[in-house]
Amino acid sequence: MIKIARPGYGFVQIPNTVLDFLTEVRPPSITRVYLVMYRDSIAFGKKTTGHLSFRGMAEVTKLRKSTVEKNVRALVDWGFLAPIESNNYGTRYVVRLPKRDRESRKWFPVDLKNAKYMTEREVPLATVKSLDRFSEYSRQIIKMQASQTGLFEGEDGESDTENS
Repeated sequence: MIKIARPGYGFVQIPNTVLDFLTEVRPPSITRVYLVMYRDSIAFGKKTTGHLSFRGMAEVTKLRKSTVEKNVRALVDWGFLAPIESNNYGTRYVVRLPKRDRESRKWFPVDLKNAKYMTEREVPLATVKSLDRFSEYSRQIIKMQASQTGLFEGEDGESDTENS
């Protein structure tokens, strides 16, 4: 048996087709912007990004704000991003995936459901429930730690800790 190193957490799966597209796209700074958008949407199983600002993306990608704006505009013009909602926090986008035309060898955008290299999986209800239980368990731990330091008080105004 052979052992291989794999990340246990904190990683993103990126299809080879997306990587092929990103290695060919010019200017290369567009790759950084697209990856931020991909990670914020498809990588987390969402169809849209959260509200992203140009300034925030500039900080994450280590690009100038004007470069980020230009790259987002190019991705929108090419059809790989579609803005759907804007507010004071930024803009939400639909991220489209690349597909290569076999004859012309050019890239074109497709929606998530039309990208044959992506599959949607249903998450078992038990998994969703266990995630809910995990978040409730985390809240209880935080409350317990806070009560031990005297940050929470009982209903009668006394501390929840035994030493009070």
